[in-house]
Amino acid sequence: MNVDVIIPTYNRAPVLRRTLQALATQSFPADRFNVLVVDDGSSDDTRFVCESAALPHLRYLSQAHDGATAARNLAASQSDAELLLFLDDDITMAPWALHCLVQERQRHEDKCIVVGTLIDVNPDAPGTTDWEGVAHQPPAPCESVAFDFIECLTGCLMVRRADFEDLGMLQNPAPGYWPNWDDVDFAYRAYEEGFSFHRSLGAVCYHWDHAQSTLRACFQRWERAGEAAALLFRKHPGLIRYMPMFEDKTPIVWGVDSARLVANKLFHQLTAWSPVLHVIETLALRVERQKAHRLGYSLLSRWGISAYILRGYQAGLSKYGGRGGDV
Repeated sequence: MNVDVIIPTYNRAPVLRRTLQALATQSFPADRFNVLVVDDGSSDDTRFVCESAALPHLRYLSQAHDGATAARNLAASQSDAELLLFLDDDITMAPWALHCLVQERQRHEDKCIVVGTLIDVNPDAPGTTDWEGVAHQPPAPCESVAFDFIECLTGCLMVRRADFEDLGMLQNPAPGYWPNWDDVDFAYRAYEEGFSFHRSLGAVCYHWDHAQSTLRACFQRWERAGEAAALLFRKHPGLIRYMPMFEDKTPIVWGVDSARLVANKLFHQLTAWSPVLHVIETLALRVERQKAHRLGYSLLSRWGISAYILRGYQAGLSKYGGRGGDV
């Protein structure tokens, strides 16, 4: 099987360089995979990074700034490979990862989507500036586990090109937002068509997510995601029942919601109340700076994330209408 690795990118040349360096170390035969980098209107030296990469089969594509969803579809439309691997520009693959992904896909003749095993890396931690600074895990057997479609992410996702096209490619359920839930939208459509989902345990991938490097950035990201979710559920009303993080963020339905669900909804409404959220955020940021009280930080950050999801989701419902999906 031949593979096209599709990487959308925007103004992240140093991060992209590390990702391409990792692809150059793959044990999978170099003549059986191409790399298609889609520059989403960058103003940095992204093109130079691509041209100087040690990858003999790399194609540089560009488009006006239109987002990662459109960038992935552009590359897929120009591919003639049997398999597509969608890879984020901030994810570096262990040397054996591509081999394990392809091997896992070969095990399944039916409709199947395969993803890698993502390991979060703090990009600001000492010793992790370069790709070589990551402590690689030893080669693992190319084993896999089935997983629920709702956990399907485009960060490292492999699918047959024919299946990708038959499913209508990626679609943007929340134009103007990022994150825009295009991966969940795609996975839900695949799930409804009877696809199975498998995570390759051997396909280890390191995720250098700068949006998660600080708690404040994480809060802001989840607030945007919450607002975008209102559009996602407007497109797929039945999807919300599969997403527990939103089950207790919907308005209370008295006489229908269980007592426990009502209590959870009231708690989240309380933590999202501005005075309470200010206290939670202040304490969480203080603990984050002091790098102490790990349990307290985990609890405060979880409450804060949940509150920002709720605030964003409520803003989305107010802006776009609806009660939060078919629950």
